[in-house]
Amino acid sequence: MNSYTFHITLYDVAFFGMLFIGLTFALQLWFARNPNRTANRFLALALVVMILWMIQILAYDIRLETYLPGWDKVPMEFLLALGPLIYFYVLKLMRPKYRFRWKDLVHFSPLLLEQAFFVTEVRQQLNPVVQLLIFISIMTYLYRSDKLIQNFYRRLQPVLMDRSLLEFRWLRRMLAATAALWLLWMIYAAVDYLGYRDQLGIHVYYPFYIFFAVILIWTAAAAFLRPQAGERVQPSPSPKPLPPNELRQKGAWLKKAMEARRYYEDAELSLGSLAEKLDLHPHELSRIINTVLKKSFNDFINEYRVRDVISKMQDPAYDRITLLGMALDAGFNSKATFIRAFKQLTGKNPAEYKRDLEKEVSTYHLQPRFRTGQIILVPEVPVWSHERLNYHFMFRNYLKTAWRNIIRNKFYALINIIGLTVGLTFGLLILLWVNDEFSFDAFNTKAERIYKINAQIGTGTTRQTWGGIPAPSGFHAAKDIPEVEASVRINSFGNYSVFRYKDKLLSAGDHGAYIADASLFKVFDYKLLKGNINNPLPDLHSVIMTESTAKRFFGDTDPMGKMIQGDSKDNFTVVGVLADFPENSSFKADMLFSFEWAKKNFGNGAFKSFEQDWGDYFYRTYVLLRPGASANLVADKMTAIHLADQEAAKTAKLQYVAEPLLHLHLYNIDGTPS
Repeated sequence: MNSYTFHITLYDVAFFGMLFIGLTFALQLWFARNPNRTANRFLALALVVMILWMIQILAYDIRLETYLPGWDKVPMEFLLALGPLIYFYVLKLMRPKYRFRWKDLVHFSPLLLEQAFFVTEVRQQLNPVVQLLIFISIMTYLYRSDKLIQNFYRRLQPVLMDRSLLEFRWLRRMLAATAALWLLWMIYAAVDYLGYRDQLGIHVYYPFYIFFAVILIWTAAAAFLRPQAGERVQPSPSPKPLPPNELRQKGAWLKKAMEARRYYEDAELSLGSLAEKLDLHPHELSRIINTVLKKSFNDFINEYRVRDVISKMQDPAYDRITLLGMALDAGFNSKATFIRAFKQLTGKNPAEYKRDLEKEVSTYHLQPRFRTGQIILVPEVPVWSHERLNYHFMFRNYLKTAWRNIIRNKFYALINIIGLTVGLTFGLLILLWVNDEFSFDAFNTKAERIYKINAQIGTGTTRQTWGGIPAPSGFHAAKDIPEVEASVRINSFGNYSVFRYKDKLLSAGDHGAYIADASLFKVFDYKLLKGNINNPLPDLHSVIMTESTAKRFFGDTDPMGKMIQGDSKDNFTVVGVLADFPENSSFKADMLFSFEWAKKNFGNGAFKSFEQDWGDYFYRTYVLLRPGASANLVADKMTAIHLADQEAAKTAKLQYVAEPLLHLHLYNIDGTPS
């Protein structure tokens, strides 16, 4: 089974977030029952187009083709449908009675051309043409959408003009922002194609993709939060006035319905939703409330809510319920609204009224304090006694209110719960992934003082950074530089392809074999389970195995002192067992051999030539600095030592650089984020 690693950037995290937010709003708009249901479904389809587009971008960025070859054969780009979908959304808002006809499918016919470009073998060469067509389509339909709104304004009666301008100001802003963003995107694409021959890459367009997704999701959120946008400003003819007797009968029926069915307990109750429940037109319901009952809609509903709270104040069964809990149970959605409405209707704040009830038993006749006086918009918020606040019951009331909302709106609750669950799950997964990325090599207690020494050769654009340095550099670092407490050199040990133990022939393992200085355990906190940590590799023929490697070779028997043979010629004795390297370690090995073995076998045993070979940049070298030492100073001193012994390095502009151990996993060798 092939292993695969996701390459996730911050842009990818943003894309993931946009995908789930967009999908949630698309489902909400598609299934929402409101007067703009058909219009909202066009906007939901536009969101789906955006979601598919971002999935395609995300798949390219995380290199999904290495795990699912051929995924890019699936059509996921339908951008030529974006313009028509936005246009029909605006059309249904402006003209709710418009019916989508078969001939309207002509607007979506360019999709066939887009898919034809997708399946052709020269789609990469035709990509600029497709981008131009998408830009023309979107800009054209955005212009037509704006003209629809302007024509809608002209048809309205003058008395409604200012109100309608405010009603659809958000929509015009979204259209303008979308047009501006696509115009900038087209200019950027033209500069890329004409100036850089389409070599900038897809990453430079990511901000445009994210901003476009934000605008479209913002539009969806505004549409969802304005379920009756458009209907409230439609120039519908006024219904025929009802006779006074019939109006009074309607008023009496309305009050009985409110008392019997307790509609006021719905915290999200509005004129439109109440009219829908009562099977009335909003204009007719408004006329009954205003003409017969002589109240505004809010005063009418708040009167029932305040009456309900007062009845609970007088009921001993509710003595342990807080005032805020009673208010939420009666349908108020905030403490400030409750206090304002209560004081407007009774002349007292809730706490004061409850204290008066406790002093004397009286019958309350509900009426406004000043029927002709000015309404107090910002009353003084009373300080409620902590003795009367019972947070247990308050919390229970919150749960009760939430449960009622879930029961009343089961499908929307399901969408929200699933969306929240998926969002939290992916958020936690991303958090765990980020935590894992930052935890690499942090298990070393001296990690902040450990640096890997790299070599930079050349200057400017010709500069190259190498991850290895010559073997003598690490030797002189520990010997001649006071700021270095210890150094260790590591290199892969590929001298042997297989190792024999009795009748077993095994490879070193997935991580391979390495040679290392005996100071490895002075620099790093790798756990030696068996062996002498002060002298871990006592001679040339010593080998240290990890716990899992020892188990592969020797099973459950003690590996210490056992002998293995490399390629049937050289024998090595197991002198130590090392705990398996942590998963968040930048360096992993299955076997460790003595660095002295490499010295012995270099140049036919010429030890001196090995320590003086400044031309082989093969050895990963780590230094442990003394507390307070400067890594840059150590790198400069190592550079000076190298240049003093090799004149050619001066010509090559050699410079050593110190890379922090905690940066190895997160940064490339040249210091750029990986």
